[in-house]
Amino acid sequence: MSERSINDFPVEVLSKVFDLLDFDERKTAKQVCRNWYGILSQERYLRRSILRLVRCLAQDGGSLDKIHHFPVVKIGEVKNNDAVLAKIREFLFSEKVSDSLVEIHLEKFNHPLGSIFDDPAGETTCNLPKLEKIKFAECVKFGSNPVINAPRLKSVQLGCRRGNYYEGDMVIPFVERIQEMDLNASNAVCGRFLSSANNLRRLTMMNQGAMSPQNLQTLKKAFCSVEELNLRCFCKTTIQNLPHLLQDANNLRTLSIATFNFDLNVLAPLENLLELNLHSITLESETFNSKVILPQLKKLQTIAIVTKWIEAPNLKSLTLHEGSHDCRLGDDQTKQFFARCSNNLQVLHLKDLELRKSCVEAITVLKNLEILSMVDVMIDTKDVTRIFQQLSRLRWTRFENVYSKKHGCEQADLLRKFYDGIRQRYVNCAVIVQFDD
Repeated sequence: MSERSINDFPVEVLSKVFDLLDFDERKTAKQVCRNWYGILSQERYLRRSILRLVRCLAQDGGSLDKIHHFPVVKIGEVKNNDAVLAKIREFLFSEKVSDSLVEIHLEKFNHPLGSIFDDPAGETTCNLPKLEKIKFAECVKFGSNPVINAPRLKSVQLGCRRGNYYEGDMVIPFVERIQEMDLNASNAVCGRFLSSANNLRRLTMMNQGAMSPQNLQTLKKAFCSVEELNLRCFCKTTIQNLPHLLQDANNLRTLSIATFNFDLNVLAPLENLLELNLHSITLESETFNSKVILPQLKKLQTIAIVTKWIEAPNLKSLTLHEGSHDCRLGDDQTKQFFARCSNNLQVLHLKDLELRKSCVEAITVLKNLEILSMVDVMIDTKDVTRIFQQLSRLRWTRFENVYSKKHGCEQADLLRKFYDGIRQRYVNCAVIVQFDD
């Protein structure tokens, strides 16, 4: 068997393992690699450790004795109730809380932040020595900016697309050492945060409006430093400037983009890229002068048609979905792409595709494939059998809502029997089957 990494297993398998970890163990695991960080940042893991403080105070009559140990606290809307605000402030100023609190999520908080972060007597600063992340989502914008002590703060998430929401000014003093930002805000606010972000490593950003030349320059500087970039870009000006913004992004290892009129030539300078995710993209053109060569790329997620113009000789994991274009998995150029990947590709995920016979021929050249997943795919059962016959290294397969034209969704029971037969025949390969009845 070829050399494999634990990251070659599907997210579903890794999640089963991570489910067994407690909060501190998950926190340590997040630091292992980008893949684990992404999985363990999902909302499902956060929910297990979140204290919904306002709801808790309302239900338990304001007792803080049993809640000081929570690492993540969510503070939401407080109806005009000074007693609740006082209890929140007492909670945040408690020494027991400061020893445990790692994240604060302020979501739709409708009072001045000073009402919970400021000492009314002006004698004490809110001390949060272990705080690593703070999130602002649609919080009100009035009142002064409180001062907090958070020496470990390294992650900021800001949601204030409309001008009447709080713009995160209380964390501006920490921006220079922030390593992770998630900005869904105006271009002016994004520019203010990014201009001093000298240690930024991960950036998630939504851009919708036109950017000034100064903001574009600030954005280019940020792109040059980050290792992981997740960009949702729907502004024509920014899309046109993407080649300029990314041309010196030599540190970039993971790139995720959702946009329209995307020019694949933007990727040409990114020779050090390890992971590429092209979400919800439409291509600027279906004719490109030459292939984009990404020599270090290990993981690719994209619409099927993109494989015609990408050269990734070291690719190990591939996820394909149909997108807005017809699936052309069986045409000659795509077959050639699969043939070039045949020695290294070990993981293949297919979503929302119809796999005709010619498409199956493209897949069966992947002789070193070990993990295969199909979700919402149409494929003939004979071709499924053919895949198992020709790909002898398969060790893990998943078929979710996989139907054939002969056996539609109303005949899921027959398909279950078919896959039971596959499972019994190919005992060295795990076969997972699921239908949404």
